[in-house]
Amino acid sequence: MMSLIEELRQMCRSRIIDDFWKRCGELSEIWTAEGARPATDQAIYAGITELDTIVNEHKDSYCYLLNLAVMMIRITLEKSLKENSQKRQSCEFYLKHIENFLDSPLDGYETPLNRQKAVVSNLNLLLEETRELLFLNIEKSMQVVEKALKWSQTNSSEITPFHTHLCVLSLKGSKWDVILPHLKQTLFGISESFNAPESFMLFFYYGAIIFGANKKWKEMEQFLFNTFSCPFTSHSHILIDAFKKYLLVGIINNRKDDELPTYMFKTRAQIALFLEKPPRPHRRQNRRQLQHQQEEQTSDVWSKEALEQANRINRMWPYNYFVRECRKNKEREVMQKMTRVFETDGNLGLAQVAVQTIVERRVQKLAGFYVTVPLSKVYSFINLDSDQQAKNVIGAVILSLIIISNPKKLNLQPDKRTNDF
Repeated sequence: MMSLIEELRQMCRSRIIDDFWKRCGELSEIWTAEGARPATDQAIYAGITELDTIVNEHKDSYCYLLNLAVMMIRITLEKSLKENSQKRQSCEFYLKHIENFLDSPLDGYETPLNRQKAVVSNLNLLLEETRELLFLNIEKSMQVVEKALKWSQTNSSEITPFHTHLCVLSLKGSKWDVILPHLKQTLFGISESFNAPESFMLFFYYGAIIFGANKKWKEMEQFLFNTFSCPFTSHSHILIDAFKKYLLVGIINNRKDDELPTYMFKTRAQIALFLEKPPRPHRRQNRRQLQHQQEEQTSDVWSKEALEQANRINRMWPYNYFVRECRKNKEREVMQKMTRVFETDGNLGLAQVAVQTIVERRVQKLAGFYVTVPLSKVYSFINLDSDQQAKNVIGAVILSLIIISNPKKLNLQPDKRTNDF
């Protein structure tokens, strides 16, 4: 085994790495093979210590490429531990040596390391495998991943696997200052180093969530569109949830229709996203069961059976129904029906913002037409139950700077005698 390690070192020093990753695979098989060492935490820790010694011995920066391969073996061993008491130390170890690798010279190779697909793909894989550990130091991890992103990009418009990693870390730590400048770039190139197409789709999906967290609804809508625009032949939870959120964000952005390009209707899975009616019951169901289901589906709250039926097509049709009813100014009634669906999908907060936005738009219209409005008419105009609700909504509109207290537009101070605005 030591002779194989020395051979790999010589390959790194000579910068001739044609069979490097193949030989690294052989080294990994030796270290991680079943029966290579007792399946106890003590024996695994001993193996990890040996690997750490190999990594720390490499003072020559050209051997940092070998460190990348050794760390892949290390994380495989570490994941087999029954109890890992050294997680934080491991996090610092990986971050330190990944950063050393990124800072190492790129010259001397026929093709620079950051332009070799195998090198970038293996670095991507290492970050995927160590993700749970990297969460232990979010700020440092974001610095290292951003360095990997810039290191691997051929130009600023290229999407790399490290964009996805940076999104995940940003969401985990609720830190947006590092990722937002990268999301705002005009992105139209795709790196060849993505290990799976899902990772590419997740970049747009996570990016949309980040834009939503920052109330950048137009950008969120575009990233959701990019997510489910990717060609796919079977249902994916990523794409389905992206389309659900796309429908809700469309209400916030006052999108007039949800018509999409024809190229998005090439497969049965894509067509299923746009179903507006629940699937037909099975033929063997008797008339009494069908009548019972129809009665329940017209009740004020969706029944358990109706929810189960909707679940067969991923609960997409209630979202289409919700959008349609909102456009008929029935957002409050349909929200009561849909609450359970949104709660189940984790989209309740977004749906509430959508309904609130509809009401705020009505307030803006009032500001454009009236100087003083009776409070009793305000809440009826904006489809609310009471004048107190109207006061709360107007106050929220002012705070969000959608309209400004301007006597030429709308008198926002209530008259104590008439209770008018």
